[in-house]
Amino acid sequence: MDPISILTTVISTTSFLLTWIDQHQSKESVFRDLRTTLDNVHSGILLPLSSVGASGSSQLEPNIVGCLRTVQEVLFRTRDHLVVWEDSRKIKSGKRLWAFLNPAVVLDELKDDKTQLVSSVQILSASIQISSFIRQPSAVSPPVEPSRTLVSSSNNLEVASNRDVKDFWAAEIGTETSYCSAEFLHAALSHHFDKTLTPEAKEILSFRLDEYGVGCTTLASLDRFVGQQPLLDALTALGVIQVNESSRSTIENADPTSIKPILIMVDDEPENHRYTIDLVRSYNVDLFVFTSTASAKTWIDANEAMLRIADKFGRLRCISDNARWEQDASVSTPSSYQSPSISLNIYAGETILRYLRGRQYSAPVLIAAGKSIMKTSYVLDYVRAGSTCYLDVLMDFIHPLIADDSGDEEWWLDFNVQPRAHTKPMLLWVRDPGSNSLPISGQGLRTAVVASFDEAQEEMKKNSHMYRRLGKANMLRVLCCETQRILLPATRNSSTGHALLQYIRSDGYDCPFLVFCRSDDLPRTEYVVKFRNTGSTVHPSVVNAFLKSLSERKHDDYALWAVQVHTCSFSPKHFFLSRGAVRVWAMWASPKSLNQAGHVVKGRSRQILSDRESYNDSLAQSSCPQL
Repeated sequence: MDPISILTTVISTTSFLLTWIDQHQSKESVFRDLRTTLDNVHSGILLPLSSVGASGSSQLEPNIVGCLRTVQEVLFRTRDHLVVWEDSRKIKSGKRLWAFLNPAVVLDELKDDKTQLVSSVQILSASIQISSFIRQPSAVSPPVEPSRTLVSSSNNLEVASNRDVKDFWAAEIGTETSYCSAEFLHAALSHHFDKTLTPEAKEILSFRLDEYGVGCTTLASLDRFVGQQPLLDALTALGVIQVNESSRSTIENADPTSIKPILIMVDDEPENHRYTIDLVRSYNVDLFVFTSTASAKTWIDANEAMLRIADKFGRLRCISDNARWEQDASVSTPSSYQSPSISLNIYAGETILRYLRGRQYSAPVLIAAGKSIMKTSYVLDYVRAGSTCYLDVLMDFIHPLIADDSGDEEWWLDFNVQPRAHTKPMLLWVRDPGSNSLPISGQGLRTAVVASFDEAQEEMKKNSHMYRRLGKANMLRVLCCETQRILLPATRNSSTGHALLQYIRSDGYDCPFLVFCRSDDLPRTEYVVKFRNTGSTVHPSVVNAFLKSLSERKHDDYALWAVQVHTCSFSPKHFFLSRGAVRVWAMWASPKSLNQAGHVVKGRSRQILSDRESYNDSLAQSSCPQL
């Protein structure tokens, strides 16, 4: 974010807080003190600074930008505490839920916010004065660097109270810097402690220390996170430095059967989810509903021990809306600062998602959006997150909780997920560009056509969320030509099918895979016997049966076409059976053999799948070789 945008955000947030306090007209002294401080900051510092930046005659100094980022973070946290204070006065969800929202505690937090704001603004003011002093030409001006160093080394560090944090920052980041990127902080921590941080450390540090998505980590945010404990202890607890797991034995030894499933719902209009709420409450599920992100975060912090155990055993899930009004506009007091419309938080969904991931909760999160669904593509940047505007997908999301079922097809795991009934089954077709012998049409399928193994790999990586959802829902199949022409017909790659099959299976996909090949390439496809749900054929009609079953969303269609019996026109030595005998598809089925052996296949498929030895006996009786 550029400096002017940062300044604009700070000004608008300050204006909003002033409007909020004016509208609520609380008689608490902390509100009067906070309003006075905000008013002084707004009119005495921010507005004059904005006129300087808007003039274009000068740029904001880096030290001023750093101070603005710190002020911005304090203002965001103050806004959260004001929302929690308002929620604490409503108390309409029961003692168990709202016991943690003690208004007196929230007022104490607001006092801390006011103190933190005063300290941050003092540093900002000093930085502005130094910057202005440097720009002014004067024959009697004292040396610049000593003055700048004096302000940076003393005032900049005053925003922190933890001595360990101050020492680290001064040694690794620098006294003239009040913020840094997550990447720089990662390298600095590794150097300072001479330890190798975990591979996920950069992402964890970014989510945890940049809770509001400001774009950097400030000294104030690091100090707030560490608190009064040593810096190394705080980082170890966060999980960015690997330690023995013995400290987490309490969670490891918990009895899974004693853990009730927990669903957290954050929505400013929970009545829109009345059906879902009533359904969940009719089962053995603890449901906690919040109308603001701030209250949800406060409750999560207060109930961390319980939530960690539920999260560990997959008994925790969260549903959040995306855009949320988090301002009580019932009092329409005129204000000269800003319209209350700024209280519409169009990033509320990402805020709670970022908060949970920053604290290393792995619980699935579904953003249930409406008109703002196209703004939820951020879910692709987080693990185990999805977004939708359909009730059917929401039901898929909560099903593992209400059904007490650990299995989850994760149909919801993607951006803007559509219901299954609205989604066409998917065919990934790796075709031979030099051959048009196998047209695919009229099957009611969504088809992704690629011309090589590399293109297929890139397609699956780019749309991995979609392919995994469809695969788990038995709505994905792969059709691959065994050979690929490369530039000239005389140059052919005869290992495409094998390479793609190995890649797909190693990447966790168990979807049906059919290799289509020419007669002279058929012997090369013997590799299919090493994989489940895999077969090969030279007959287009077999491919049509394969595709028809996909379009009809069948997942047990192997009995219709996949078993080759002795009526085949090929030599018995060319008969292969997939090992594992769970869902076995034989190679090289012919249309004639399918028609003649259909009644045999249907009658014997269950026995074949359940008993490997009896199947081998039946093969022996028909003069086919045993495996």
